[in-house]
Amino acid sequence: MTKDEFLVEAKALRDAVTTAEDRFFLFLLEGEQQRDIWAGTGQTFLQFLKQTNLCEPSRYDGWKRIRENHGQEVIDRVGVDAAAVIGAQLKDSKDQKEALDRAEKSSVANGVHPSAQTATGYANDVKTRNTGMRSGGAKGYSALTDENDRLKARVAELEAENAALKSELKKLKSDLKKTGTAKKKTTEKRPN
Repeated sequence: MTKDEFLVEAKALRDAVTTAEDRFFLFLLEGEQQRDIWAGTGQTFLQFLKQTNLCEPSRYDGWKRIRENHGQEVIDRVGVDAAAVIGAQLKDSKDQKEALDRAEKSSVANGVHPSAQTATGYANDVKTRNTGMRSGGAKGYSALTDENDRLKARVAELEAENAALKSELKKLKSDLKKTGTAKKKTTEKRPN
């Protein structure tokens, strides 16, 4: 078997697994909607899945969330692994879309859907950028740009205040030269 033959067969098998898992999740979705199947257990459907070991509840829930927010077509384009991971890790639809777009680009570029590990990386990147904290407590890009904007606005306020104080000082010096005494304006006490 050549490398190319191996890759063709591996991609075909992976696609078959993705298709089977997607059909399995659709079956679970039907089961979730038929409450009489699991309602007597006193558990939520996700708890029921965990207790019966049918699948990892977070994968199913993530897949379902992506399907509800973005449609089955997106799952078909990025694969079940990416949809399940991104849906489980990112609750916000906009954040999901950002990670799903990256997964779709990867799918197109590589000819195969991204793995769960790759999708986890996409979700973590989006989470880091949008929530503001990285592991170890370092601020993420979005938080840093927000802080930078806030600091720029504060610098502008201080520069305007400084210009007003310089103008007032200049006027006081001028008054002092003219009259020998300075007429002090009452100014508001500025906060520290």
